[in-house]
Amino acid sequence: MTIETGNVVLEEHYARQSADAKPGAYVLPAVSDTGIGIPVAILERVRTVFHDQGDRQRNRTRLSMVYGFIRQSNGHIKIYSEVGHGTTGSFICREAETTARGGIRLGDRTGPGGNETVLVVEDDGWYVISSCSVRQLGYRTRLAGNGRKPLAALGDGRIDLPLTDVILPGALTGKQVADAASGSGPGLKVLFMSGYTENAIVHHGRL
Repeated sequence: MTIETGNVVLEEHYARQSADAKPGAYVLPAVSDTGIGIPVAILERVRTVFHDQGDRQRNRTRLSMVYGFIRQSNGHIKIYSEVGHGTTGSFICREAETTARGGIRLGDRTGPGGNETVLVVEDDGWYVISSCSVRQLGYRTRLAGNGRKPLAALGDGRIDLPLTDVILPGALTGKQVADAASGSGPGLKVLFMSGYTENAIVHHGRL
């Protein structure tokens, strides 16, 4: 289990994708494990359980208390899980100050843009939509969710940047996508993304 804290700044773009999030500076405690993970169908129920004040089962009551505490702090909760790999719960709490000192900016959309081609390797539909917002900055995007599709796309030599999830369904991993990219062209860099925190990715050996 990994327990960590940090400062983040939620940008307008990120807040629009999360109904209970508002732009601003936040403190982010996060807890990650390497357990069995939570299937997508059950994960949706976990989210609704936060609102279930009438159920007095011990675990549900505790979840409701956590949710209430976070909402009182003008924050929100983000749960990310991969079956067979584990779960990360991020509890994003609003800071009193207007800026987070040294905070990572989430959803920042500033930048010059460009016309290069970005290969998005991601199987989760929500994250695909989020990732493909790079189109609005002028970049071309190609999608490759799983299987051998990412390797085939890299093989045609028309990719400027692979943007890949760390954990993918099936035998292929984000690390293998990066290895294939390094062999497909000199100087081709890879950008990793994940719902897990950086420390959880490193400490649990996922990269």
